[in-house]
This record gives sequence, C-alpha cells and structure tokens, in this order.
Amino acid sequence: MGSPLSPVMANLFMEDFEAKAIETYQKKPKLWLRYVDDTFVVWPHGAEELDKSLCHLNQQHPRIQFTTEKEEDGKLAFLDVLVKRKGDGRLGHAVYRKPTHTDRYLMATSHHHPAQKASVVSSLFHRAFTIADAESLNAEKKQLASVLQKNGFNMRMVLKRADKVTRAHSRPSEQRQEEELTKFNARLTIPYTAGVSESRILRKHDVVTRYNCVTKIHNLIPGPKDNIPQDLCEGVYKVPCSCGKAYIGETCRGMATRIKEHARATKQKQLHLSAIAEHAWSGAGHSIDFEGTKMVAKDNRYYPRLIREALEIHKNNKDRRMSLKTLFSNSFEITLSFNWPLRQ
Repeated sequence: MGSPLSPVMANLFMEDFEAKAIETYQKKPKLWLRYVDDTFVVWPHGAEELDKSLCHLNQQHPRIQFTTEKEEDGKLAFLDVLVKRKGDGRLGHAVYRKPTHTDRYLMATSHHHPAQKASVVSSLFHRAFTIADAESLNAEKKQLASVLQKNGFNMRMVLKRADKVTRAHSRPSEQRQEEELTKFNARLTIPYTAGVSESRILRKHDVVTRYNCVTKIHNLIPGPKDNIPQDLCEGVYKVPCSCGKAYIGETCRGMATRIKEHARATKQKQLHLSAIAEHAWSGAGHSIDFEGTKMVAKDNRYYPRLIREALEIHKNNKDRRMSLKTLFSNSFEITLSFNWPLRQ
C-alpha cells in the first residue's frame, strides 16, 4: 500500500485469479464485474449454487477470501450506485448513500474560495448525472437542492451551477474533454485569503488558478513525534549583523552545518566562499551574530526555497525593488503548487 505500483500489481493478480476461478467451476455467472476488490455478480443458478461457488472462490488462495452481500427488496448497493431490479427484468440505478451519511458537505460560510464552494455543487450534480438513470435523476436533484440549502448555499447559485452541469452533459464527452484541455495555457496553485485572492488578473492571461488552505486541521493538532531542532532542518535562514542588515540564505542541509561553514569562512577571511564573510570584512562595525541565526521557513523542496529566499531578501532590503516578473524569471520555469507561508 502507498506505492504507485500497488494497484497495478493487485489488478494483474486479481485478473488472473478470477479467470482461473471462473473457468474451473461448472456453473458460470451471467455477469461478473470488478472494481479493484469489489465485485458485482449476476448469478442465475440459485442461492444454493451461489454458496457453493463462494466456497470454490475461497479455496483458490488461502489469503484471498470473499464475502457476499445479496440483494434485498430488489436492491443492492455497489460502491456509490444503488442498483434496483425493475419489473421488466432490467436494472435501474441511483446514487447510494450509506445509512450513516449526514448530508454534511463544505459549508458555504467556510473560508474557501467561491470557486471551491461552487465546485461542491457542480461535483454533486455531475455525480447525479453520471450515476442516476432517467427515472431517479429528478428525485436526486431535489435531494441535492435540499441538502445544499441546509449547508448554507444560495439557491440561486445552486440552480445556476445545476443548469451549467445539465448543459455540459448534453454535449458529447469528447467535446467536453477537448474544451477542458484547451481552455487554459497554464495552471497555478496559491493559498487562499478572503478579499485578496479573488483577483481575475491571471484569468485574463489564460492562467487557471487553484487555491489551497494555509491553515489545515493537521497544522492545529500537535504530532506524536518529537520536533526536529531548527538547526538540523533545511530551509531559508536569516543571519543578523550589528550594522542592522541581515543575510538571507537557503540550504538543503542542516542549518547548523551551513552556519559553521559561514563562520569558518569569516574567521579565515575566505571571502570567495561566503557572502557573510565578504560583508564582515567590508569595513569596520560589522559583527556577525551567528548565535542569533533563525530559521525563517522550513522546506525540503528546492524551488519553493528559492522563491521564499528571494521574497525574504526583498522584504528585508526595502531599497531593493524586485517585481514578481523578475522574481519568477530568475527562478527558472517553475510550476507553483506549494504552500506559500508569508508569515512564519
């Protein structure tokens, strides 16, 4: 588990397993569909033969054991789909919710970008169109409207998004996919701050913007492991000088290791090895406070460290003007998909 190769290997094993199990049993299922480890089967040979076939399956491998759930009142839940037997023998389908489902989704009053809240509405209606058949679709729409209203959503916005999803599903799927691929030239992920991140400047330049939350639940709950000391962490650090200025640097090693190198270069007057040494020997009145070094931001990713370092240099040297265009052009071609903690 956790490896990208695990699902592929599991599918390969299960395909071979189920093929051998079905071929070696005298009675065959009318339908056998599997999604990872959940199997939907139509069995036309009666309950007694079904129990025998289950025993046959469980004898194929000591660590692969199946359990069954049979239809009740002509209904059977399979993943998110509620399959219903119709009077003419056909199978209908609707959206399935567990009995413990609370109808609680992202609240409309939460600190999220309006586009993220709208995506909740669109996703739920998209699922309804994808799963529900024509007979159960209208009931699902009414259910969603009621649930979203309880979660604080404006009904005008809900109806608008529902209408947009309806029109989208009326077009061929190939056309929808082509429109999504050609709609924007670039993508950008930034933290969301109400009243600030709603700018449409990037959209005018064909850049689609995604938003993430700076403060998450796992940031508020202390972890069970001991914190790594700051001097052993990699990231962006700040070394103060008695003249009032400070050196901002980044390192992929422990901060203490890098500071020792700066201190040694300063002591031995190796100006070509350290900008701190060059500053310390540039004139009188410069006393580097290596003991007062602080970690500005911890980060083990290279490009985020470069950008955070440039921002801190710009923030600590007010006379140095640096535009965002210059900043990004100096940081190579970067896809921004990381938290941008402006305050530590």
